[in-house]
Amino acid sequence: MKMPKEYVLVLIIGLFLLAYLLEAVVDPLTISITSPYQYVTLGHWSRLPFTTAIITIRSLAVIMAPLWLLSFISGAFQYPCRALPTLHKKAEPDFDVFEHLTDIYGAKDYTSSAFVEG
Repeated sequence: MKMPKEYVLVLIIGLFLLAYLLEAVVDPLTISITSPYQYVTLGHWSRLPFTTAIITIRSLAVIMAPLWLLSFISGAFQYPCRALPTLHKKAEPDFDVFEHLTDIYGAKDYTSSAFVEG
């Protein structure tokens, strides 16, 4: 099921707003730690559940936002390298590797090649 991009934008904005609302309502505690990894290792995540929820919700929105933006340029680039046959092509019983390579690179006859004969 493919979700329209407008719904994803609403979801991302909603996550940011939810994190902001939780931060405004709960007023999370300020703790002094030297790295973000200390928050997890020292067990703060279980003692400060609302701060953990704010961090989780905001990080989810921050991860989703650039992916949403990159989804608009998915077909904009034409790569100079052509795709080689991949594993999903092996499922087709009539797939021929040599025919596929002939279509891509325009080679006409592999049997007369010195590489194949040698």
